[in-house]
Amino acid sequence: MINRTKKKLSFLIFILFLFAAAAQNNGNLISGADLVTIKNNIKDKNAQIQTLICPFVQTKKMAVLKENDVSKGIMYFVKSNQFRWEYTGDKSFIFVQNGDKYFTKLDGKVREIKDNSARLFQEISKLVISSINGDILENTKKFKTEYEDNSNAIVVHLTPVQKAMQNYISKIKLYFNKTNYLVAKIEIYESGEDTTSIQFENVKVNQPVNQTLFELK
Repeated sequence: MINRTKKKLSFLIFILFLFAAAAQNNGNLISGADLVTIKNNIKDKNAQIQTLICPFVQTKKMAVLKENDVSKGIMYFVKSNQFRWEYTGDKSFIFVQNGDKYFTKLDGKVREIKDNSARLFQEISKLVISSINGDILENTKKFKTEYEDNSNAIVVHLTPVQKAMQNYISKIKLYFNKTNYLVAKIEIYESGEDTTSIQFENVKVNQPVNQTLFELK
């Protein structure tokens, strides 16, 4: 009799745990009127942005390596589809989008990109630009989108729906700051076990940006 009571009690506790876990996992998802408000806030704040200057820290986690690859750099953005991603320190590499053209500079050599050889940086450029102009929030053709409200940020979960992108990216997370609604962090989960996390720091908004930064020589 005692054993049966213990088994029933254990089963009851297990069921309660499952319900509690389910409530915790789903309780932070944003929907309905709250989602409309969040989207409008992001669009309204980002519509005011003409330029961005953002130092960043990039952490690359690779399944084949025990230690993470950490890099630092600076990003420049001008609203007319101009984007520069530059690593500082030991890693000498620059990626530039100027209109509809892409360029890289590695070890002093400039190359125009017409294929997917700089795929990660092209994707980062698209993410930053589309998050600012609001396209990322409505792009149901490329992503299945969920919004989560956590203690520090509004997290937008982007799951690719196109097979071409699914081949190399399984999920993207955009962390929007709750105060200024700028993207504070990007996490890119590749189709394998590799992940790239980019944390933006000391963001400067609508400061002058020299146009020569987008002309690699």
